[in-house]
Amino acid sequence: MNVAAVEWLPQSASSVSFHKQYSYTAYEFTITEEDFLVWLDEKTPIEIDEPVEMLRYNFIIEYFPTPENTKTISSGLYWQTPPRGNGGGTSIAFDRNTGIAYFQSNPR
Repeated sequence: MNVAAVEWLPQSASSVSFHKQYSYTAYEFTITEEDFLVWLDEKTPIEIDEPVEMLRYNFIIEYFPTPENTKTISSGLYWQTPPRGNGGGTSIAFDRNTGIAYFQSNPR
């Protein structure tokens, strides 16, 4: 789904694309780096020094990585929950080159 804004993201977030369900939630949106850091609240991101691959909101359609449903970020910020043995977790990234934030989570 693509919308201009949603109530569960900061007011400054725009051009929101998302897929939300219990087993897979992912969204991406345009935001400034400053507002992205405020949105992260108490999470402390790391500087991306090696490319990070994020699964996008449309990954659930095909279930395997393609150029259309993944995004490789080489400059920006990254945060993730500690790795879980069952594959679940949350990853959040900000791409400085595009000004787009990416969020992906599954509960497993």
